[in-house]
Amino acid sequence: MPSSANVKIIRISAGWLPGMWPLVEPWLSKGLTAATDLSMVSIHHDLKTGEADLWAIAAPGEVRGAFLTSLYEHESGGVFLGVYALGGEHLPEWSSAINDTMQKFAKSQGAKSVRFAGREAWSRVLPDYRVIGQRLGHQVYERAL
Repeated sequence: MPSSANVKIIRISAGWLPGMWPLVEPWLSKGLTAATDLSMVSIHHDLKTGEADLWAIAAPGEVRGAFLTSLYEHESGGVFLGVYALGGEHLPEWSSAINDTMQKFAKSQGAKSVRFAGREAWSRVLPDYRVIGQRLGHQVYERAL
């Protein structure tokens, strides 16, 4: 099993999407359990129109997970980075890497915070995030930047 130092969070450019899709689609399908208002059709649309970015959780020789991000208007002004359709395995290997990468990416996009919806267990994995509400039966977590 690769160490966390060998796990990379990689943003997939549009040109790489056709070749990467077979590797990330199973993980996105698993991630849709927390985003039941989405479908693979809507994900394809968002990726093709540039409304979403695709990310892979990569270890040497394999993809360990995948997720999407989009920028949304923040209720108090500005924007936040939404992370969704996250599916993967071996979470302890990449939880800090995804947290660091999403914070850096969000800042680079001018976002005020990072948000995602998930089970209550995420509060143990990412204790710097606070619960700000519920969405589709899951906790909504946010970390201000």
